[in-house]
Amino acid sequence: MQGWAPDNLLDTYQQERSPVAQWVLGYSRAQLALLRPGRDVTALRSLLAGVLEGPEANKYLAELVTGIGIRYALADDGEDVPDVVGTMLGDLVVKDGAQETTLTRALHTGKGVLLDFTATAEAAKAAQPWSERVRTLSGTGTGTPGAEVLLVRPDGYVAWAGRAAAAASTGEGSLRLALSRWFGD
Repeated sequence: MQGWAPDNLLDTYQQERSPVAQWVLGYSRAQLALLRPGRDVTALRSLLAGVLEGPEANKYLAELVTGIGIRYALADDGEDVPDVVGTMLGDLVVKDGAQETTLTRALHTGKGVLLDFTATAEAAKAAQPWSERVRTLSGTGTGTPGAEVLLVRPDGYVAWAGRAAAAASTGEGSLRLALSRWFGD
């Protein structure tokens, strides 16, 4: 809408959302099947009720219902990426100097968010040309999912994760390439 997104960004909709939409339809059909009357379905509901007594089953179903369990394949084929890429982050608390905020509050602007959990400013320097489209938060955080730097899309999904060295580089797998891919040149 604002003219800065790469031409192929909308093409990611079919790749990302269509499989999720198909899954939602299947999940909805499964729920409806459990509501049907009948002896066989009653037996199935009883069995499922026993399974749901376990915390892992409840966690799994909660992730399904909320969408937190969805993982998009956001990296190019063959790219070695951290497990957090393509997942939705929880509401991390980030301390930036004396200020404290949460990822949810940072995403309220509709911009992407770059979370830098290193003591360096390498990621912030790399992201400077995208400062109109991506908010950078530096500092120490709680719940950091195993990466020094995270690029989070406005929908809360991690688009890129890596180390400060990769954030500073310009080669394949670099933060700059991810910023261009998701937020334009």
